[in-house]
This record gives sequence, structure tokens and C-alpha cells, in this order.
Amino acid sequence: MKWISGIALIVLIGFYSCESETIEEEPVDVPNFELRVGTNFQGQPVELYEYYENVVGDRMNFEQILLYLSDISLIKSNGDTVYLSEIDLFDLDGPDETRTYDVPIGDYVGLVYHVGVPKRLNSMDNPDFMISIYGPDSPLNVQNGMYWAWATGYRFLIYEGRLDTTPQNPNDIPSFYSIHLGKDTLYTQIEVDFPFTVNDDDTRSFKIDWDLSRCIYDNTDTLNLRDPLESQFHGEDNELGFRFQSFLENAFDHSVE
Repeated sequence: MKWISGIALIVLIGFYSCESETIEEEPVDVPNFELRVGTNFQGQPVELYEYYENVVGDRMNFEQILLYLSDISLIKSNGDTVYLSEIDLFDLDGPDETRTYDVPIGDYVGLVYHVGVPKRLNSMDNPDFMISIYGPDSPLNVQNGMYWAWATGYRFLIYEGRLDTTPQNPNDIPSFYSIHLGKDTLYTQIEVDFPFTVNDDDTRSFKIDWDLSRCIYDNTDTLNLRDPLESQFHGEDNELGFRFQSFLENAFDHSVE
């Protein structure tokens, strides 16, 4: 019986020893606010190279959709601002892109953001600008393909794909449309009035949903993507850029979860 008692004692000692060595995991610090940016076409999810019927009945697809958002701030209920980001590049070729932040808890009344690159970061307005200062992790790195060498400045967005006006003739090659918005005069502010509350119990999600169908028309005007003079824009000084900017201002929907 003595040897049985000895074994039991060893087991008990081992049990208490293991229990005393248990290390409690540190709680994970989860950001309490996220900004999600995505695309849709008249409410449908967008897939690159898939065709969708636009407002005039033509079939169009998307091959590149890129967007700079800058000087993003939350607006608190007392009027104070909470600065989130100076510049971010969103390559919208699939699921929503998400950025996360820790922000003060409390009540907010909305958000302000800008489409494009602000003057202070854009070489057109900065005599000391050197693109080489932006490393591979920077949204402004030249390898991102958003820098106009000829105009010494950045594209604010790329909106391009194909227009299929003869779907009954599969051998016809769809025409190419390409709109690259840029230059300081087309830098666009979007202010969103949308009250919400942030706390530390969960992550508040703010969604910017870009309806790509609404970038070519409004109630009084429509771009004719069949016309090369209206389907190609690469920073020229003409009214096409301002028309697209006007459509763009109404192409973003916003929601909070």
C-alpha cells in the first residue's frame, strides 16, 4: 500500500506543478474602428473582366480600378476632428480593402475624405518633390503605377476597361476606355454626415462603397464612351475631367456597421 500512496503523491505533485506553470494569454488589442472601401455596379458586386450593362444599355467591364483617398478624418459630435490617414491607395480588384485604427471612444457625426493626392504631396505644387523618397511600402511609390512622369504629378484614380457595343458579334474586339483623373483642380472633397458611436467593446466599421456605374452620368449629363473624345482622359485641360469629377462626387455610398 505504501508504494501505491507514493505513486499517488507523485501524480498529485505533477498535477499541481503543471497547473502552476500555466501562463495566461495577454488580451489582444483589437482596433475599435475600421474603414472599408469597395466597389459595386448598380448594387451588384464587381468582378474584373465581367461585363455589366450601363445606363445607356452598352456592356462594359473593368480591368483596372485604383483610387487614392487622402486626409481622412472623423468628425466628433463636438466638432473636433480625429485624423486617420494622410494618403492611402486602394487597388479595388476584388474584396473590400480595409484599414484599421484606434480612435477615441464617443459620438461622431461623420467623416471627411478627399479623392486624390493633396498639393503638398504632389510634385506639381512642391518644388522640393523627389519621388525617390517614397519607399516600396508607400502609397506614393512609383512602382504602384500612379505617377505621371510626363505631367510630374499623380493620377488620382484609374477607371478603365472595355466597352462591348456589339455583343451579338463575338469576333468584334470591344473598344477600350481609360479615365485617369488627376491635377490639383480635380482634387475632390467628400463630406459625409452619418452619426455613429465608437466604443471599445467591438470594432465599428465605416464602409465607402463606390458605385462604378454612376461615374459616367448624372440626371442631366452622360459620358458617351463610344466616342474616343469622351472615353479617354489622362489629365488634359478640358471639361471632360470636370464632368467626370461631378459624376464621381455622387458615386460613393456610405454605411456604418
